[in-house]
Amino acid sequence: MWLLFGSLSLFTSSFGEKPRPIVLRTENIILDIKRSPFQLILSDDSGKRISETIPHAADEESSWGIYNDQGWDPIVNVTSIQEGERYSIEASSRSGNPVQIIIESVNESVLKVNISAPQNKTVQSLGLALVSEPNEKYRGMGQRFNGLELRGQEIPTDDQEFTVPLPFYVSSNGYGIYIETNGIFTVDFCTSDNSTLVFWAEGDSLTYYWMYGPQPAEISRHYTEITGRMMLPPEWAFGMWKWRDWVWNEKEVYEDATMLQSLDIPASVIFIDSPWSNEYIDYEFNPNQFPDPERLIFDLHEMGYKVLLWIVPFINPYADNYSEAERNDYFVKTPEGEVYQVRWWRPSGTDEMGLHSDRTGGMIDFTNPEAVEWWQDQLKKVIDLGFDGFKMDDGEHLPDDARLHNGKIGRQVKHYPLLYYKAVHDLMEREKPGDYVIKSRAGWPGSQKYVPVHWGADQNADWDMDRGLPSVIRGGQSMAICGFPFWGSDVGGYRWGPHRELFIRWTQFGAFCPIMEVGGKSYHEPWMFDSETVGIFRRYAQLHAHMFPYLWHYANVAVQEGDPMIRPLCWHFPDDSYAWEEEFEYMLGEELLVAPMYRPGNIRSIYIPEGKWMDFWSGEVLSGPFRIDNYLTQLSQLPLFLSVTPATHELFLGPLLNQQLTDFESRVDYFTRGLKKYILKPPLERLAEQMNTFRDSFPKTYCPCTTEDILQLEAGVSTFNVYLKGEYQRGHFPDHVYETLTQRLEMIALNIMLHEKLFQVLDR
Repeated sequence: MWLLFGSLSLFTSSFGEKPRPIVLRTENIILDIKRSPFQLILSDDSGKRISETIPHAADEESSWGIYNDQGWDPIVNVTSIQEGERYSIEASSRSGNPVQIIIESVNESVLKVNISAPQNKTVQSLGLALVSEPNEKYRGMGQRFNGLELRGQEIPTDDQEFTVPLPFYVSSNGYGIYIETNGIFTVDFCTSDNSTLVFWAEGDSLTYYWMYGPQPAEISRHYTEITGRMMLPPEWAFGMWKWRDWVWNEKEVYEDATMLQSLDIPASVIFIDSPWSNEYIDYEFNPNQFPDPERLIFDLHEMGYKVLLWIVPFINPYADNYSEAERNDYFVKTPEGEVYQVRWWRPSGTDEMGLHSDRTGGMIDFTNPEAVEWWQDQLKKVIDLGFDGFKMDDGEHLPDDARLHNGKIGRQVKHYPLLYYKAVHDLMEREKPGDYVIKSRAGWPGSQKYVPVHWGADQNADWDMDRGLPSVIRGGQSMAICGFPFWGSDVGGYRWGPHRELFIRWTQFGAFCPIMEVGGKSYHEPWMFDSETVGIFRRYAQLHAHMFPYLWHYANVAVQEGDPMIRPLCWHFPDDSYAWEEEFEYMLGEELLVAPMYRPGNIRSIYIPEGKWMDFWSGEVLSGPFRIDNYLTQLSQLPLFLSVTPATHELFLGPLLNQQLTDFESRVDYFTRGLKKYILKPPLERLAEQMNTFRDSFPKTYCPCTTEDILQLEAGVSTFNVYLKGEYQRGHFPDHVYETLTQRLEMIALNIMLHEKLFQVLDR
């Protein structure tokens, strides 16, 4: 239990005696409150300074303060302090404006600070400055692609390159800051002064949480305790996902479903992306693409897949449901009271599908309960077809001057993505409780409570450091720090088609993420490359599938304790300065050190942190910390290291340590057998049931079949007849795939024939 105490008098007890210092103390931290100039100093329980605000000086503008039309008005004096369950501080700015500051303990390691200027009608924003030590490092602030280190960056709310702007960061000094706001904020990490970090938020009140760790893991846990822990996805979410951008007809969906099975590539999810509806979005399938969507979903379910559908919070003026939404004021409005036609990225060239190419639409006003209910009824039309969840695109494009039902304007409702996701979450909880997945691109503090899966936006199919494969290796780590553990990226990138080496390297990285998905513009199918690429992709997809017990364990840890699944090295090794520098390595759980190849070629530098680590491929045991400057690997190999402990030795290592297994196939096979034995820790129960559920969610391999298998083929006959009747002709696939597909179809035909004969016998 924490205690509050201190001398509260601002007056001297005798002439000339200075007021005694004011101190707020908990079990773990000490907060000194300085009166004039006003300053807060946060220390640990030993008295070591962790963080401090910058007091106002006559020749400096950096300090606490108010920003209004006259400029920056710093807080300079404390006029009174009242004690109770919290400290209430009355202060004044340089121009004499009154300011109130409330400080209270949330727990023994977290302080909540609120600054307000209620009597100042001209206030535009409030902010403060913190001292930054010369070697201090910063992590967090949402999904960051251009580098994990935040020093030297100014990060505003509306940085559209980063779809998840989160006002939360972790410092290597042992503290973190979370700014609680639904509006515009900016954090300036020492861009103008190397010793000063500044943050501010719009409005006449600013609330932030000052969190002491001292470890990054503890700070991140505090953050998720405040904003909410993530929901646990169903088991099938941890299989491989397949999708295409611009599905021209259902034939392409069937192609993916069949080819994955034909090539023995395990997958559990297929989702249908844009475009699919008559218009964006009337929630009716375009018959030119999908003449019988209900049958399509049924067939995919029979093949063992779960099926998701792409949606956005827009409706364009050509959609049949637009007029109803407009008539009932379900859209956000312009300042003049008209429907705000928001421009978004919908591509032109949809005329071939019978669609309009208009790139604007009305955004659903999720602050209006009636609009939410109406929109949920629209979604229910496709849920009733059998969909198992949604890919929720966009959400970050609400205009700053939009007018909403709750009386706010857009710049005050930057949590629009959270409202968007909650509407779908609440609907799915009613319709398919516990057995659905929502996947999102945007985000806001707290949205992890409603959307379990997040993907790394639309990256380039290249090696670009800020927009290609290296960028998502950073993005997954920065999201993990901020409470989003179930993350993945589009294998091969989204924009354009990847070349072979990039596709393979991205495959390897994707397999060692919580969510593995493949898809994008142009070709992202492994069978569109060559047989070697198919083989490598298959092995890593199988490896990801067999990692389920390991991933499921750490998924439960994430939900229960707030620890991410992907962990930057500084998470586990916070006292190691080299761990803070490393951007392209991470831990997956506690046992696996992953070092993806993020540049062309077979050589990269790898940092081995403290401890004993076994090189997965060579079996060599390494003792860290040290750096391997020129680690050599092969195209089929992802640099991977196993933490050598008694537990991992028993579960994973065995012959690997003795170098009894030398080739790619045998080492992966042995490792996956070890993963299957991974023991979940109490209180996680139902392991056997969960494992059976997960295995059953994968498509069955239809040959060779036993009599029992044949009996189960009846429901799937209609699906496979599509292919037997000549839907796919030679030339539809590359030549190297045709032979494999032909052999599989012949076996399917044989199974169907045996199936029909068997039932003829049984019917007599």
